[in-house]
Amino acid sequence: MNLYSYLEVNICMSFQIPNWDLITKLYRQYLAFNPGDIGGGLKYSSIPKWMAERETAYKKFSTHFLKKNLSNVEHICMSYGRWLSAKNNKSWTNMQRVGVRALDQPEKLCQLLGLIQDESFSIIERVQKGLAGKYKVDGIDKGILTGLFHTLYPEKYGVWNGSTERTFRKLDIYVPGIFSAKRGLAYVRINEILQKLAAELEASLTYVDGFMWYVATQLSNSLK
Repeated sequence: MNLYSYLEVNICMSFQIPNWDLITKLYRQYLAFNPGDIGGGLKYSSIPKWMAERETAYKKFSTHFLKKNLSNVEHICMSYGRWLSAKNNKSWTNMQRVGVRALDQPEKLCQLLGLIQDESFSIIERVQKGLAGKYKVDGIDKGILTGLFHTLYPEKYGVWNGSTERTFRKLDIYVPGIFSAKRGLAYVRINEILQKLAAELEASLTYVDGFMWYVATQLSNSLK
């Protein structure tokens, strides 16, 4: 077992997530919330309808991004360009402006998608290489990279973006090293929290990502 694999297996954090009563209360409010216009041309009358469309989109795009398709650069670029749009990914509304720059490096984009699916590397290594290593593609930041992870592996990997960070701050969830250069380690810690939330709330990571959006954008900074 190499160092990265050891760290991934032994990353369990010693602290407990605070404010479970508050989180449970807010999650119930979120499930009953009428999202309406969430931006990017997306409108939904309920959270379950929104989450169902997200899950359908992930199944569609994960098929396009499979390893067997990575040699077809034109197909990958077309699929990635469509995935960036909120109207197609049904999830995130602010990726297209920055993420489109990756289309200027089509071969590297295909290599990155291959890395995401290469489980001979630990998740720490894949995220680190994707954000700061030789697989780094211009325009793909942590939100887009972990959005791709979530699209391909929605049951394993959650999303790390601005909404995640704002929600953690509001809920007093502290993540050691979140702003350090060791992005892979930071993501594993964040993903563990997202998985803990999913387990405790009996929810999928997709629902938890929606919950991050809800707390970050729909609630005031004072939650107490």
